[in-house]
Amino acid sequence: MLDTMECLQRYLVPDATSGEVSPSSCDALKEKAFDSHSICYVRDGLCTLELHDYLVIFEIVGVQGLFGSWDSVREVLQAAQGCL
Repeated sequence: MLDTMECLQRYLVPDATSGEVSPSSCDALKEKAFDSHSICYVRDGLCTLELHDYLVIFEIVGVQGLFGSWDSVREVLQAAQGCL
């Protein structure tokens, strides 16, 4: 979990601290944040978790977190593909 959190931060910190603030930069940062999730999750061991761990993740994130938007669904599918 901590490795994944660090990975997500490393993806975002350069852009988030660039000093450029505009609606388009905020939208780009949000898109980059979503895009980094599956990459970081797979890189940091999502594919090797046991069933219990997946249940805990599901309990924390919930249905809305996993499938509440097209961006979320896309990341779930990309993470699953990364595990194949």
